Amino acid sequence: MAITVNSSSASSGQPSAPLRLVTINVDLDASYPAGGYDVNAQIGQNETVVGQFFQSFFAAATLRWYKVNSFGFVQAFANNSGAPGAEVAGSTDLSATTGLELTAVVQ
Repeated sequence: MAITVNSSSASSGQPSAPLRLVTINVDLDASYPAGGYDVNAQIGQNETVVGQFFQSFFAAATLRWYKVNSFGFVQAFANNSGAPGAEVAGSTDLSATTGLELTAVVQ
């Protein structure tokens, strides 16, 4: 799995704990780990995801939903009538998912 993180500071939050908007670009692999891919090292070990957004992504004729959860893991979800469903099973092949861009708010 390839990961790149871009961030920008936001003017919200307390000066001692500013908020940052983080964009995470990922290329997933052929063996999804149950619970998601850990991206804490890329986000910053001393930061917490405080805002998360689902992003739909269409790859290999399959629509799935992705987000960075509050524990700093990129999670994949099945599609359920145009909305996020259950998390995909461990070992699911997501290698067709490339160029996925996720956004999270960290503090």
